[in-house]
Amino acid sequence: MNAAYGLLDYCGFPKDVAHYWRARWTTDPMVHVLPHWNWPGLDGQALRVVVYSNCDEVELFVNGTSITTVVVPVTGAVTAAVPYAPGRIEARGRRGGMVVTSTVRETTGAPAALRLSTDDSECRAGGHDVVIARVDVVDADGRVVPDSCPHLEFTCDGGATVLGSGNGSPADHVPAAEAARAAFNGHALVIARSPITPGSFTVTVTAAGLGSESLQFEAR
Repeated sequence: MNAAYGLLDYCGFPKDVAHYWRARWTTDPMVHVLPHWNWPGLDGQALRVVVYSNCDEVELFVNGTSITTVVVPVTGAVTAAVPYAPGRIEARGRRGGMVVTSTVRETTGAPAALRLSTDDSECRAGGHDVVIARVDVVDADGRVVPDSCPHLEFTCDGGATVLGSGNGSPADHVPAAEAARAAFNGHALVIARSPITPGSFTVTVTAAGLGSESLQFEAR
């Protein structure tokens, strides 16, 4: 069984609702706007835009043009109908009439490459430790493409092995131990088992049309 609620998805990536609770539980100024801004074929149509914020009011802009200003209720959630146009949607949060924070979503280009990253590039040798790498599908400007879901394949060298992979989707039924799956919302992750003997090893992700990307780790 699984469910779509919760602050994090199955890969530990924050969901939009995590920012809602940031708006409710924190005092540092913040705004978070959703959904993404990739909607080909919907030019001029009004989209339901949601902003989570702990500011007094939020002003929405599309490509530099002010669309609306809304007072933020105690719930911290603002909704507005915003005509879609490719480019940028920006939310500016104000307190006491002054802009104190802002956030932007941009229309991205087509998927152009894969990006691998990790929080820790070292592990223990012996075959009982793991490393985790995050995959982002990015456009030519390095922006995550939020509506991309290419098929990804993972490999390791240096004696390491792929232990499993994930994408955070509650509708994905590929077994967790598989070394291949589609990205979801432009993201995925891979878990690799450390090699028996100390030394360096690489984790590689590959997708048709996007090439491959590798990340080096050290087993000590």
